[in-house]
Amino acid sequence: MISDDILSYYKCTSDGQEVKESLRDHIRNGIDLIEDLDSSRISKFVASKLRVADFKGLVRQAIIFHDAGKAFYQTKDNMKEEKESGGKYLSFIGHESISAYIAEHFIKERKGYVPDHYSIVVAILFHHHAMGVERRRKEALSRLRKTGQAEFEAAKRRLREVLVQFVEDEDKEVLKKCLDKLSIGDINNWALQSIENEIYERMILRHDPRFRKLSFTVLNCLLSCDYISAGARGISRSGFSQAISSFYRLWMMKTQT
Repeated sequence: MISDDILSYYKCTSDGQEVKESLRDHIRNGIDLIEDLDSSRISKFVASKLRVADFKGLVRQAIIFHDAGKAFYQTKDNMKEEKESGGKYLSFIGHESISAYIAEHFIKERKGYVPDHYSIVVAILFHHHAMGVERRRKEALSRLRKTGQAEFEAAKRRLREVLVQFVEDEDKEVLKKCLDKLSIGDINNWALQSIENEIYERMILRHDPRFRKLSFTVLNCLLSCDYISAGARGISRSGFSQAISSFYRLWMMKTQT
């Protein structure tokens, strides 16, 4: 293990300077960003146009689970070299597929599951969509095939210690049950593709525009929180990150009226 904490980001420059962020802090920072979401323009839009009462709850669950898959990447064999700078970084390629798998099983085990909750899984799976879902899924499976049983079980225990701090009290036992049942063999190509297939069926085959709009709205909010949280660890401000910040200020912050 590289660190006692599960890391959501790690980079070591060529001169040995480390930049890192724990998964615990990343989740906490993301949740802090949606403190006033109930009073935001986007929540009012979702409530009036899509008839969703607890939109903040959906976004909160997406934030909690979106990087859960990174727990299984915390070893030195996932360190990659940056050719230009000569530094090294911890690669999490494909983690979103594992995160989506864990989130799907968690939300379906919870009391009161309704189809709208699947928007959480959509947001998690596609929060790195521009990098190529299929290629990244294959990388995730390749990573898991190299994981020993003892390493996998240790990663699950550490992940539960982090996530249990953020789920509701009534969901703590659900989380335990979900992670206890999780096995390397269960997370296979068929299982991960089945998530993609369910999304395709709901969005395309059944032509459910309401679910599509809800899923993309949760995704937009997750992306905003993810990128703004990442900015706190010194990532340079690109045009995309500035667009994300503008979206957050306009749509996700508390309105005056």
